[in-house]
Amino acid sequence: MQPWLGLVMGGAGLAALIWTTSRRNLAKRSRSWPQADGLILSSSIGASGGGSTEHGNGNRTFHADVQYEYDVAGRKHRGNRICIGGELNTSFRGRAEARCTQYPPGKPVRVHYDPANPDVACLEPVCEVAVFTYSIGAAFVLIGGLLFYFAK
Repeated sequence: MQPWLGLVMGGAGLAALIWTTSRRNLAKRSRSWPQADGLILSSSIGASGGGSTEHGNGNRTFHADVQYEYDVAGRKHRGNRICIGGELNTSFRGRAEARCTQYPPGKPVRVHYDPANPDVACLEPVCEVAVFTYSIGAAFVLIGGLLFYFAK
């Protein structure tokens, strides 16, 4: 086995860890952002990938596609981010349906917005993908390190 494979896997894992840390930091900063009154304009289920079953088979992922409007200093803005740090998509449609139920059209909401750029906003200042991507990144670093070590 070639040592470069371990380096590539380890590098990919390290990149995932760095990306996730930046997303978590953004979510943490957004907790102190100002909030504005907003209104849910639409809420529907988005899907990507293949597969055709409603319960998912690993090929298709579902997410809530929520559109909202909010006002900052007399100017209307539109947003679609639920979680600023990244939202976890799933192969189970029910999770996306639950999110859509949480944010039905016409519902008033509080929107967290970046004071330096009010077009950047979210409904929930969290990073849902952190546990998943930290786990994958750490696994890649570990496996990459083992591959590199044993390739000598």
